[in-house]
Amino acid sequence: MRAGLLRYSIAFYASKEERGEYGSAKQTYELEKSCRSYAKFNSGAKTVENSEITNVYTTTFKIRRTTVDYKWRIKYEDRFYNILSINDDLKDQSTTIIAEVINE
Repeated sequence: MRAGLLRYSIAFYASKEERGEYGSAKQTYELEKSCRSYAKFNSGAKTVENSEITNVYTTTFKIRRTTVDYKWRIKYEDRFYNILSINDDLKDQSTTIIAEVINE
């Protein structure tokens, strides 16, 4: 993998469940690791769910080969992304991640 392509900084956040004083569960995300990546922005699409129109944008991130979990989130330029697929390329020593923007 060419190091010159890794222009963008991304961070991976792991899901943590915290219990409140009265036992209520609250899901939070903590920084797990950060790295440099190549980002390719794919086209978006509109979907209708429960009579609500949402825009779905997918992005492909390519990083040096490392361990990544599907339960993690990616933070890139103040936006969070859900991980849809993780593909390891042994020949290129890289990991390709396809993620979608979380609409909040």
